[in-house]
Amino acid sequence: MSFLRRLATLNAHWEKPVPKLAIGSLLFLSSFALPLGAQTQRYYVAQGDSLAIEQFLDIVLQANPTSISAELENDIASASLRNALGGFDPTFNLEYEYKTKEGVATADVLHAGLELPFSTLFGPKFVAKYKRGEGSRISNVDRTSPDGEASFGLKIPLLQGIFTDKRRASLAKANFRLDLAKANQREQQNELLRNASLAYWTWAEAYAQMEVSKAVLDLAIARYKGIAERARRGEAAPIDSVEALLEVEKRRGDFLKAERKTESATIKLSVFLWNSDGTPRPVNAVPTKLPDLPTISPFQIQNDKRLALLQRPEIGQIEFEQRSASVDLAFASEFQRPFIELSAEAMQYKFSKLGANDYRLGLTISQPLFFREANSNVQLAEIKVRRVELKRMEIERKILASIDDAVSAIERAKERVEVAEREARYAYLVQEGERRKFQLGESTILILNLRERATAEAQIKLVEARADYLRAVSDYLWATGRIQEKWVK
Repeated sequence: MSFLRRLATLNAHWEKPVPKLAIGSLLFLSSFALPLGAQTQRYYVAQGDSLAIEQFLDIVLQANPTSISAELENDIASASLRNALGGFDPTFNLEYEYKTKEGVATADVLHAGLELPFSTLFGPKFVAKYKRGEGSRISNVDRTSPDGEASFGLKIPLLQGIFTDKRRASLAKANFRLDLAKANQREQQNELLRNASLAYWTWAEAYAQMEVSKAVLDLAIARYKGIAERARRGEAAPIDSVEALLEVEKRRGDFLKAERKTESATIKLSVFLWNSDGTPRPVNAVPTKLPDLPTISPFQIQNDKRLALLQRPEIGQIEFEQRSASVDLAFASEFQRPFIELSAEAMQYKFSKLGANDYRLGLTISQPLFFREANSNVQLAEIKVRRVELKRMEIERKILASIDDAVSAIERAKERVEVAEREARYAYLVQEGERRKFQLGESTILILNLRERATAEAQIKLVEARADYLRAVSDYLWATGRIQEKWVK
């Protein structure tokens, strides 16, 4: 739809509609517009195709390297979890020594053992051992019967390490890391969608403003052709055709400026588009016309604020920090108790018979006298917990402030749209009045050109105000953590 036809559509809603004769005469003149050829079809145009904001963001999410990179956060979390689970892998040890002297075996010693820790309360460890020692020069500690001896049992901490230890603390953090990966992925994708949305509206704005510039240029070209023809027939002064031609070149310069702005916006938009094979995807479409401006009710704003404190990725990230700090505090607190470990093993000497031949019990106690290091570590862990709590308060305040800022931008942009609509309406009325005066010989082509320029400037301002409103809505969706919905439904 041309600029003149859009103005005619707006005119239908005005309190004092312009006579249809005036609109018809404008459309008649614009139908004679000179073709601009390659000047109007360049890098940014693909005839017959249009790209809506939702379609554009879908393409961005599917193949953009930033989006694909964000998905790798889950792989990082899985690797961290496997690393933590590695602390509970069974450990096998084997030592063998064989020595001879003058052909006689003096030492033939074999030690083998298996240790398996559990990630349960008390953190017990299953222990299995086998020892066989023979030879003339081995100690009595290593000497066994020819069959050797085997043992199996448990090691259990009684005070320090009951609730957590280094292995279990690492595993707990690794489990939290899965939630952090989702938050990091969402943060990267949200930022990508926000930047892509802003680039899209800038592209749509530039294209709409270029259409306005082209419409007034076409009108100037049509007028020049008419005046030039009249001048050739002697019905108009030759200077009038020069005046009309001057206006054509002025408007052509404005059009080229708008064209350059559109090309720049298109190039910047293309950065977000990729094919699934990792190659850049060209912009082979034009933007859809700026959509109707969505409205957001006060109730929706309050509800979105509540959900933002749950959905924003920053909340997931700070929750990970809080949970990790709590784990560190619990782990540090364990060292404020003595280390006491009980071990119980059943011994087997004769493997031809079932059942244990003997038992072995052990008790290990280790304790610093003043617990200074333990107490200082607990104090540092408590400080970390408090700092994370304060950091969360700050993040929540910033989230709410970003929503308020977006709402303010929406409200001011709405007011600007209303002002721009009135300005465009009045400018068009003045322009049509001036046109009727010109047709009656009561005005000059210079004044009529100025009126048309004022109308075009008012329409360009209206496009800018509408684009600012749509950009503010995109910022609002990002601020509330709803940018992945792609647009207001």
